[in-house]
Amino acid sequence: MESNNLHRRDLLKAAAVAGIASATAGTTKLFAANDRINLGFIGCGGRSNDLLTQFSAIAKMDSSVHISTVCDVYEKRKKEKAEKFKAESSCDDYREVLGRSDIDAVVIATPDHWHAPMAIQAMEKGKDVYLEKPMTRTVEEAKLVYETSVKTKRILQIGSQTTSSDQW
Repeated sequence: MESNNLHRRDLLKAAAVAGIASATAGTTKLFAANDRINLGFIGCGGRSNDLLTQFSAIAKMDSSVHISTVCDVYEKRKKEKAEKFKAESSCDDYREVLGRSDIDAVVIATPDHWHAPMAIQAMEKGKDVYLEKPMTRTVEEAKLVYETSVKTKRILQIGSQTTSSDQW
């Protein structure tokens, strides 16, 4: 978001954060006007870098959104992202992120085979989830992710960047 003009793509990204924020407010934790949504990023590769950049820009405009932690098994990448995006902490085991009571929502941008298991575990731990595409590898996994979101009443937002591009 380089200018003050809000483009359609930026609006969709802001809507994802707003969806997580409003959903979190209506579930297990009530938010006051001065509270903030603490995000945990699981995966710090290429796609996550783009997401961190976008969520960081939103956090600069709206102090109720905060990047709390980043998680990646690759130490160098994890340290770089924690420093670049001023995360308060970092770890190499996603279960540490899911176990933290101060994390309200997670952004999962890991290799595809981790998407469903991590999203399910996150929702079962009371976290709202922004899940990078593809949501799952199989239809069976998709059903489990959906059923978990319904059962836990957690918000699940799937990234769909190219489907909103001008070419489509």
